[in-house]
Amino acid sequence: MDGAIEADRAVLDHVAKLLAGCAGGGHGGPPVPRRHGRETTPAGSPPRAVHPDTEGAVITPLTPSHTGSLQRTRAVTLILVAALAMLVWAPAARAADLLVLDSENITLSGNQTYGFVYIDGDLRLTGDTAIKANSIYLGPSAQLHTCFVAGNGPGPGNDACTNGRSLSLQAVGPLTVASGIDLTGATGTPQNAGSLSLQGASVAVGGDVTTTGVNGGASGGITIAATGGTISVGNVYAYGAPVSLSGPGSIDVGGDIQTQGTNGIAAPDPARVAAGGAVSLTSSAGDARVAGNINASGRDAPANAGLGLGGGSGGAVSLTGGNVRVGSIDATGGTSADSGAGASQPIVLSARGSLSVLGRLDAGGQNSTSGTATAGAAISATATGRLIVAGGAWTSGAVGPTGATPGGSIALQGGTVDAGWLYTPGANGPSTPAPLGGAPAGAITVAATGDVAISAL
Repeated sequence: MDGAIEADRAVLDHVAKLLAGCAGGGHGGPPVPRRHGRETTPAGSPPRAVHPDTEGAVITPLTPSHTGSLQRTRAVTLILVAALAMLVWAPAARAADLLVLDSENITLSGNQTYGFVYIDGDLRLTGDTAIKANSIYLGPSAQLHTCFVAGNGPGPGNDACTNGRSLSLQAVGPLTVASGIDLTGATGTPQNAGSLSLQGASVAVGGDVTTTGVNGGASGGITIAATGGTISVGNVYAYGAPVSLSGPGSIDVGGDIQTQGTNGIAAPDPARVAAGGAVSLTSSAGDARVAGNINASGRDAPANAGLGLGGGSGGAVSLTGGNVRVGSIDATGGTSADSGAGASQPIVLSARGSLSVLGRLDAGGQNSTSGTATAGAAISATATGRLIVAGGAWTSGAVGPTGATPGGSIALQGGTVDAGWLYTPGANGPSTPAPLGGAPAGAITVAATGDVAISAL
């Protein structure tokens, strides 16, 4: 505490010196933040000098045309504003600021802490990187090279790493990335992707986010959290990895969320092909909107002369918000020719206002030619206002040589309910190697305080 008080006194003493300089007609001003990268002086500008009161920061002296009482008054006002800002942010502002302008670059890795981060040039990551700051801004001209390898020759460069780097950006205030973020690897086999963690008072990513493994590599998870405001992002690609977006404000995904298991990523279970990653969007006081679809399905396992793997499990999907909107959702497991099918996972949608599903909700069970089939998973959709499931909901059972599996349950509740086909039948039993009985259907529950319209049951 004593150190903090002394630092605050130092700030006030420094401001007093600057105010005295302005009152006396000098050219003092608030210190320019230190920044990484080179200093540039525009053509025609007066030469730069080091002011004794700015602790070595580089400033541009005022020309005679800028002198006078009006200019001194403005300078005093600016210094007072700067002083207030310095005192408000004093605990964090004592860390160095990171300022990288257009055409400049900086190379980072490891844990980094700054006062403020402003990047509109090249940010090169040579390893896993975590940045903490009061605010973080990557502008429209910023280039985020997450796969950078330093050195000379044909190997190094912007896209030269084998495994993608993990990135964590944590801001007390707003966090803004004007373009997308790609944490994939670039060379060799396999290419693991890095994981992504973004946290700020509000979080805005102007492009797509990709953390998908390549050539049998593992994908990285994605976590985006707003502590006081909104979240916006483009498409989200994290095949086989979990995705979580949460905050008090509205959450907007400008495209698809794809976490399905594919043949290009690593499978964590050696007995099965790749599973889908779980998806969770939770807004405690705003809306949750996905402009496209959510695919969290498990991969189908191909046949391999009876020696193949089981199907990949699906990923559970949960959306919570004021008004909730999404296209279609697929949380099914994968089929298998040589082993057991992958389990489908539940879909849970909850809206404090209206809920609109423009496509189909699918959590149906999956067949197996040689192993155990899987049952349908539960689908739940609730809204205080109007509830629309335009494409219906599908959670039927499935069949394998060991028997049939039951359908899952569907529960819809809203002020009014308008839904397509609701499908929960159990599967018919197999006829070989021995005839077996079928499985029961899942329950369907529809409740509303107003009108209900269902196209088919």
